[in-house]
Amino acid sequence: MEQERRDYKAEREEKSRNLIKDFEDLVNGSADSEAMHDQFKRAHRTLQQSMFREILGFICMIAKMDDVRDIDGRNEQSKEIAKKLLAGYAEIIAKEELERMKMVGYSLELATAKAEEYRLSIAEKPEIYLGLRYI
Repeated sequence: MEQERRDYKAEREEKSRNLIKDFEDLVNGSADSEAMHDQFKRAHRTLQQSMFREILGFICMIAKMDDVRDIDGRNEQSKEIAKKLLAGYAEIIAKEELERMKMVGYSLELATAKAEEYRLSIAEKPEIYLGLRYI
């Protein structure tokens, strides 16, 4: 049973690595974005959700890439965009939380302080608040 689990995990890892290699080859000048978008829209809704979750995982990973071996001038802009996307998400969720707390009776001062704490925790660990499993 344990061996079967290890084999399954190894198979999934290999498929995942191959998918990224294939994706690299595709976007290296020959991708048809319109066809990819169309195929994504045609996917089963649950699979769309799963794929989108992986996309969000990539955004979180890119935002956190700090090692000089991972970031250089070619992908620095991607990192900055990813960080801004996550910061914007944290800001929106914190504002929604602020409004919710005010509606249930928190004072403006306490609600504002708690919403800011919430924003900071989202900014620190966005993968938790985005419901990502593997990061």
